[in-house]
Amino acid sequence: MNRRQFLTGTGAFVGIGASSIEASRARAQQATSANRAGGSNGWTPLFNGLNLDGWYTFLNRSGKNSDPGGFVRVDNGMLHILGNAVPEGNIEAGYLATNTEYSNYCLRLEYKWGSTRFAPRLNFKRDNGLLLHLVGPDRVWPTCMEFQIQETDVGDAIPLSGVRYVTADVVNGLSPWPNAPIANPTGPGQAAAVPMGGPGQRRVTPKRGDFEDRIGWNSIEIIVRGANAAFLVNGRIVNSVFAMQRPDPPMQAPQGATPAPPIPENTKLVPLDRGKIALEIEYAETWFRNIEIRPLQDKD
Repeated sequence: MNRRQFLTGTGAFVGIGASSIEASRARAQQATSANRAGGSNGWTPLFNGLNLDGWYTFLNRSGKNSDPGGFVRVDNGMLHILGNAVPEGNIEAGYLATNTEYSNYCLRLEYKWGSTRFAPRLNFKRDNGLLLHLVGPDRVWPTCMEFQIQETDVGDAIPLSGVRYVTADVVNGLSPWPNAPIANPTGPGQAAAVPMGGPGQRRVTPKRGDFEDRIGWNSIEIIVRGANAAFLVNGRIVNSVFAMQRPDPPMQAPQGATPAPPIPENTKLVPLDRGKIALEIEYAETWFRNIEIRPLQDKD
C-alpha cells in the first residue's frame, strides 16, 4: 500500500490524507527551534508562551483552576510541568486542558523530559500524556482518548472512562483499513479491524516503532477527522484509531475516583468526534513548547 492509500476510509469512514504525514516528516527532519513562529500556513498557537490563557488546570484533590503546588508553570516561553521541587507525597495527578472543544484538526507540539520524578512513580517510566476529545465532567481520568507520552511507549492509544474504538494494525508505517468496522478473522500478516475498550477487551493499542528521543526534543502530531485519528512521533505514523465512541451521557464519578467504574453492556454509545485537548500532569517533570493547531484542509 502506498502513502496515498493511507487511512483511506470506506462507507461511513472518512480517510485522512497522506499529505499531512509527509509534511510532518519534513518538519521533523528540520532543525528544531524553540522560537518557531506560530500562525503561519494556517497554524495557530494554542499556548501563547506567556501565561495559561485559554487553558485551565484540574487536579484530583485541588479541583479546577487550583494549583497550590505550582505544578504547571510558564518558563522561558514553554510549559513546565512539575518543575517545582514539591515535597514527596504532595503531588496530585491531573491535567491542563483547553477551555474550547475542537474537531477536525491537526495538532502538533514538542516535548522533552525533565529530570525529576515524584512518588508514587519514582521508579516508573516518565509519563505525561496528550488527551484528545475530552468531554463530560472533569475527573481523573476523564472521558477521552489518550495519545500516550511515556518513555518507550510514545504513541500508544489508550481509551479512558468508557471510550471505545476500532483499530487496525500498522504495517511498515502505514495503516490498512478493511471495509467494515468489525473484527475480521485474518491469516498471518493480514490486518484486522479490532474493537477496543469494551468489557473484557484489550484496552491499549501499542504504537508501532520506537522513534522517541529520550534526551532531546520530540515532535508529535495528531490528525483528527471526526471520530478517526492518526498519531505521529517525529514525523512517523505510529498508530491510528477509528470510530471512537463514548458513553452517553459521559461517565459520572466522584472527584478523584480512579479508575472509572465499568460501564454496563447496554450503555448507549455515541461518536466521540470532538472535545477539549489536554496535557496530563502525572508525576514526571516535562517541558512542552510550540503547541499549535490548524483546521483540516481539503488536501488532508
